[in-house]
Amino acid sequence: MSEIDEAALEFELEDSPTFWKSIDKIVEEYPAYRTVVVDLEEFDDVGLATAIAEDPETAENMVREMATDIIKKYRPDVDEVKVEFRNSPLSIDLRDVSVELEGRLLTVEGIVRRVDDVVAEVARIRARCTSDDCGTEFVVERDVVPPEIRCPTCGSTRVEILEYEFTDLQRVTLQEVPELHRKGGRPASVEVEMRSDLVNRLQPGDRVKLTGIPEIKLDRPKPRPGDTGKIVLNARGVDHTESSITEEMVFTESEIEEFREIAEGDPLETVASTVAPHIHGHDDIKRAVALQLFSCVPEGRVRERIHILVVGDPATAKSQILQFVAQELAPRGVYVSAQHVTGAGLTAAAERTEDGWTLEAGAVVLADGGLVAIDELDKASRHDLNALLEAMESGKISVAKAGITATLKARCAVLAAANPEGGRWDPSKHPLEQVNVDPALLSRFDAVFVTRDVPDPEKDEAIAETMVEAYSEGSSTEEDLEVIRRFVSYATSRTDGLEVTEEAKERLKEWFVEKRKDAADAMESGGVTTLPVTRRQMGSVIRFARAHARMRLSDTVEEEDVNVAISVVEDFMNQVLVDEESGTLDADLIETGKTLTHREARTLVLETVRKLAEEFEDGVPRKEVCERLKGRLKEGQVTEILEELKEEGELMEPYPGHYKPF
Repeated sequence: MSEIDEAALEFELEDSPTFWKSIDKIVEEYPAYRTVVVDLEEFDDVGLATAIAEDPETAENMVREMATDIIKKYRPDVDEVKVEFRNSPLSIDLRDVSVELEGRLLTVEGIVRRVDDVVAEVARIRARCTSDDCGTEFVVERDVVPPEIRCPTCGSTRVEILEYEFTDLQRVTLQEVPELHRKGGRPASVEVEMRSDLVNRLQPGDRVKLTGIPEIKLDRPKPRPGDTGKIVLNARGVDHTESSITEEMVFTESEIEEFREIAEGDPLETVASTVAPHIHGHDDIKRAVALQLFSCVPEGRVRERIHILVVGDPATAKSQILQFVAQELAPRGVYVSAQHVTGAGLTAAAERTEDGWTLEAGAVVLADGGLVAIDELDKASRHDLNALLEAMESGKISVAKAGITATLKARCAVLAAANPEGGRWDPSKHPLEQVNVDPALLSRFDAVFVTRDVPDPEKDEAIAETMVEAYSEGSSTEEDLEVIRRFVSYATSRTDGLEVTEEAKERLKEWFVEKRKDAADAMESGGVTTLPVTRRQMGSVIRFARAHARMRLSDTVEEEDVNVAISVVEDFMNQVLVDEESGTLDADLIETGKTLTHREARTLVLETVRKLAEEFEDGVPRKEVCERLKGRLKEGQVTEILEELKEEGELMEPYPGHYKPF
């Protein structure tokens, strides 16, 4: 182990901007601020930085002494300063933290998954030996407290505790960032102990560079061979890395030239062809997802992120598409199954522990700044669905429980999949009437696609051929995917603001007005009609258009971007927003989950019950309602609507088969 040269350390600190900035802050704000910050990345002497990493305790004492001498010239009242290290030359991946590194100063990068309450910890003990002829008073530091306190003079365990000194302690769980554990698997994590001035600096979802010293925490105070323990990082410094991974990337001129060639060709086709290429078909979904990747940008005044839902029969490759996009294609992606999620769930949770409360981040918070793929959305808990609604709309998660109030960042695009009620599509019902997702959440998706498993010899042959080719030849290579990942990163990092041309604005207005023209004419003539598009679909077109402009590496949204966006949105509208009985587009389908025909039938049934309620004081019999509506509605339809109205609180059932309005 190299010794730390005190003169060399003093020389490096003289030229360290971070060190002097923290000194000035202590002079101005002590005792509210009392931390000297040493950024080892600013040292020219690499050997000295390495020596500090090998012996951080000695270095900390040296820095504290030097800093205190400087500060006391301006603030004689300063009696204690803390030392914080950043950017150790020993910078490693989180999963490489091991027992071999015990006692060394290292830096890891990760995302905060869990934050516990602050508790009190004994920092040091002042004691006196009570053995005859000794009486030595001594101090035992936290780091060296043995199972039994012994007098350093005579070795006796007969000691009297004179005083305990406490410090704040907060335990935090740091996890690998999503982009560093592709191909699925469990991300590595480590428990971190934050003390003193480092407590309450982090919250779930924060991305940080943490500098600390690995320690071994044994399961019992007097270990025996074979006993186990865990590795804990004793934090010695933390630095938030608010910039996204795309902003941290460096792109070569040759790479940028390659990206320009992609953008000048057919970028949508190029990117869409790399979305799960081993899966045949689903071209409409792949095009939409390709554009979604280019919507993961810092938020402005309005929402930029695109949200997509895929609903379909089992074995239609929904899960494979989600896994591929989140784990292999998105620069920053998280995949989770709502059916198997635990702990913080999809969003975030406050949970009770032995030492108080802990706040833990879920998948949506961990995916901040990227894309989260949520499988089995229809099986998510009501708590998660309610919180997901807030995240999709505003890019944040609010937690308020047991005195904990926090707002966590959740600025991510949502790619979700769900199964229809009953497991498979019922051809007698409209698709959106079979989606077990609350209409309020459903309406936040910019596009909803339907996949069906219908026997078709020609299509089945193509699917089989694609699968065989994927196994025999492989699909996109890792090099191809890396090019697209970096292309997405480059495109989303370079276009902070996009201007919209006048031609693009006119095309948007023309589409919106034209789509609603027939509905406006029908309303003027007193006819009952549906709205083919609303402001929500207009917003979706704008988001897809802006994403396509980024894909072209353009600083402006042009008419061609709007045309592409319209084609994507109309693909989804023609799949799920058509009232099959009337054959017209009905945008309210995604708001209510019900067709106009069904909504009219509900109104008819409810009005009939209200009229008959005067004749039947104990409730209107189901048979009577069916009889009154005979020829207008089928008996099964009436029965279904009566149950629906009862579940929604419009009707009560005082006796089986009898209904009364509330």
